[in-house]
Amino acid sequence: EGEGEEGAKERKAVEKRLRGLSLRRVSELVAKFREREELQQFVTQALAALSPRIRRMPLDNTQSPVGLLQSLLELSASGPLAASLFVDKDLLPSVFACLSAPSAALTVRKATLTLAENLLAAGWQTELSPHLGSLLSHLFLHLRNFVDAGGVQACGDVIEQLRNLALLRQQLALLAKISSHPCDPEQAAQLIDLLAGFLAPGKKLGGVGASEEARLSILSAAANLVRNVPKPQNYVDLAARQLAVPAQPPTREALCRLVAGIGKALKGVAAAVADLNSWSEARLDEYDFERRLAAYNRFSAPEPLAKLSRDEIIVLAGQALHDIRDSDVAVRNHAVRLLGCLFTHIASQGGEEEMLSDDSSEKGLGAVYTGLILPEIKRSLREKRRELRHEAFRLLMTAADAFPTLHSDLKRLAHADPEQDIAQNLVHIQLHRRIKALQRLQVAVAEGGFSTETLRTMLQPLIWFAVVEPQEKDRMKNTDGAYNVSDEAVRAAGAVASQLPWRGYSAFLWGAMRELTQGKGAGSEKALVKLVCAIVDAFHFKLIVPPEE
Repeated sequence: EGEGEEGAKERKAVEKRLRGLSLRRVSELVAKFREREELQQFVTQALAALSPRIRRMPLDNTQSPVGLLQSLLELSASGPLAASLFVDKDLLPSVFACLSAPSAALTVRKATLTLAENLLAAGWQTELSPHLGSLLSHLFLHLRNFVDAGGVQACGDVIEQLRNLALLRQQLALLAKISSHPCDPEQAAQLIDLLAGFLAPGKKLGGVGASEEARLSILSAAANLVRNVPKPQNYVDLAARQLAVPAQPPTREALCRLVAGIGKALKGVAAAVADLNSWSEARLDEYDFERRLAAYNRFSAPEPLAKLSRDEIIVLAGQALHDIRDSDVAVRNHAVRLLGCLFTHIASQGGEEEMLSDDSSEKGLGAVYTGLILPEIKRSLREKRRELRHEAFRLLMTAADAFPTLHSDLKRLAHADPEQDIAQNLVHIQLHRRIKALQRLQVAVAEGGFSTETLRTMLQPLIWFAVVEPQEKDRMKNTDGAYNVSDEAVRAAGAVASQLPWRGYSAFLWGAMRELTQGKGAGSEKALVKLVCAIVDAFHFKLIVPPEE
């Protein structure tokens, strides 16, 4: 009574320190004698006494893993003693709430996630089941807040960004494990919508989609959650886009489960997608060619395609776009043939008119081509593998045959005479044919009539790689002397640059200069200097000189 205000504060500080020391000693006892049954009763009584403090953890203990959280974390990894965590039904929800607490430190969130992982790894799934809904809710809240705050880039310096990225991957891995637990349909849909953003390209969210491990976690979670959502057909496009992306076998297997989980909307192709990703049971790391090629043959004809819905068509297209990058020639050829059949089918169903219409729908057949197939073909045209680029260009010309109005400028590259067919000879195996094709391309481009989109995204990548690829083995010498693929490609690049608007011209010039100055074009510096000069020579913009004051 005679302590006064200062004495009371000092007493509280001492009591707080004593509690912390006591909890640390409890953690040490648990770690040292975790197999002793005598500790069970003591731990249960201790947790009952600490119950009020545990309930306030999301409010009071969010800056660092204090003794209480460390003790609970130690208990979660202590075999039979972990059973004491399930006695109080409010204990684990209070701990999980630390995950989404606004002011929680990264170390607190990491300790919370580790506690849940320890319980799952120790086989407490049944006891943990009533609390998984709470855990899912707090995972969702934290991920949503993370995205709303600006993602990894808003986390501070590089070290802090890496720490948050590691925490994010830990969350995704845990989510993949617990997502099979039945949850509220609305909650499942919100989680899938949130996770889909992490698969998008870009570094805002840490570039998580570029990590094979993170992609596997996200797609596994989505495959589990999609069975609970009220409208699984909303995620058909997500599945199709992810099918087109190269991935390891476990990730492809998760995608197959996602397609199967969508259910009725993809009933006609779910089994085929599984077949197209199958592996031999008799031989290690070898495709099951019989199943894969048979699946392609089932749909590479007009009749079976006519029976499929738009959703089923786009999923098949995504799988075929993945397989045109395959190293196996048989699989690649079957994928190209299926895409050709899809072009014909889309055109026969009025797809081209839909693409050219001002009010085209994102859910129409035309959008399968413009929204998925065409962007992936353009992406393949920028691949370093020559055979993939050439295959993509051939596929583009096949699309030009199916959609002559949409690709009217590309049709100018085709000719009935194979010797004069620019498109066919641009990707010909014989070097002299490629050189002549580049010469004809210069004339065709200089005459005009090609859209900026065609010049920048379809012709420019082919010309670019013809310039910068190692040319010594491609060098040809004839009586005219020293002409080779690279020289003609430089001239073609100048012709393209002369037709580009300022924005495209500037990007082309700066791209060439960046390649030269950063030393990325080792072995092709001379060709890059020629390329820069050709682009500068093609400068065709009027310079407006301001009047003298």
